[in-house]
Amino acid sequence: AGVDMGVLQCDHVYGDLAEYFGEAMAIYPGRFIGLGQIWEPEADDPGRMANFESAIVEHGNRGLYFSVEPLSVLRMDVSINDPKFNDLWKLVERLEIPVFWYIDDRTVDRVGMFLRRVSELSAWVEKYPDVSSVITHGLVPAAIIHEIGIPDEVVHLLKQPSMHAEILFPAKWPDYPFPEGQKQLRQLRDQVGAQKLLWGTDSPFGTSTWCTYRQALDFIRIHCDFLSQEEKNLILGLNAARLFNLESCFEQRAEWRSSC
Repeated sequence: AGVDMGVLQCDHVYGDLAEYFGEAMAIYPGRFIGLGQIWEPEADDPGRMANFESAIVEHGNRGLYFSVEPLSVLRMDVSINDPKFNDLWKLVERLEIPVFWYIDDRTVDRVGMFLRRVSELSAWVEKYPDVSSVITHGLVPAAIIHEIGIPDEVVHLLKQPSMHAEILFPAKWPDYPFPEGQKQLRQLRDQVGAQKLLWGTDSPFGTSTWCTYRQALDFIRIHCDFLSQEEKNLILGLNAARLFNLESCFEQRAEWRSSC
């Protein structure tokens, strides 16, 4: 499909895949970057912390995928800035890894809870400015993006130096090549810059529902004419490469693809 390397992230419904991701990275070197997880409701448990550290140190995963959804499912009214997470954030700092955030609570007040999590994350970024972060799954949840668009609070958060967003417009609109998504992507580019945006697919779900894996790539590569080639290179790999210290590798690939 023309994708050189993929970042592997998954929710808890798929199980703890840290070891599996590590095996995939070992079998196919240079093709995958895995993210580790922790059971968020018990993130202060020493055993949970040890398992997460093992996911990074022993299995070679390169970041933390942190979801607020288990907190709401278990009806735990807990902020991501609660002291119970302090040791986890200290470990993240020590390991020098990015955090990939899933901040959709899927509660009755889905809009209100999303904006609350955005506010919490804004406070968290000020406390941990040296930790790179990515808001995953298309920045604003598909269930509410048509209602609220991309709120000013989200734009303000993305302007923080350490914050980035996984864009996922194929998951928001059904008709390829997603003209509504292109319009919103252009607006987001104008507001925060292409250097803040990472291409995503929601594969395998998104690429079995809205488009193929190649079409998800071509949405940016071919159809977003308002993006310069440099901006496309940033969104399609260079920004992610910077998060994982792989810039030189991806710059060479981007130059090769531009010349083809």
